[in-house]
Amino acid sequence: MNRGSVEERGGKRWLPRSGPLQLQSAQKFLEALFAPLYPRPLAVRFWDGSEWPDETESPAFTLVLKHAAALRRMFSDVSSDLRLREAYIYDDFNIEGDIFAVFPVADRLGEKARLLRMLHRRLRPEIRRWRMARLRGKRHSIQRDREAIRISLRCAQ
Repeated sequence: MNRGSVEERGGKRWLPRSGPLQLQSAQKFLEALFAPLYPRPLAVRFWDGSEWPDETESPAFTLVLKHAAALRRMFSDVSSDLRLREAYIYDDFNIEGDIFAVFPVADRLGEKARLLRMLHRRLRPEIRRWRMARLRGKRHSIQRDREAIRISLRCAQ
């Protein structure tokens, strides 16, 4: 089965390595995602046992991330909330505590997701154009850089 960053290698399912960089990236993502929620009604426990944020004394619920790719799987597709459901079904994360406290947080995040979906729909043609840019030649050569600038200016119009 190939889901996101999980791949079959030699018949075994593997996940990306986790380390301090993945943990810092996850914390930055959570800061941006939950910035408007203060005081935060939740805590997050990472795959290594550390928790975020430190200032939450008695959270209503705890989001337990099982591995380094869990957040990526949960929020990889802003066009629908299907990824979040799949991540829960495939045991990428769990919720401990008051399950009913999750719903108001999900509603507030749903508003953000709707805005992201709208932005994604509007930018979709632009993204396709950027992906279509296939540059040829030696990397950082004058000719290739000139072509890259020409394409980026055309896409910006």
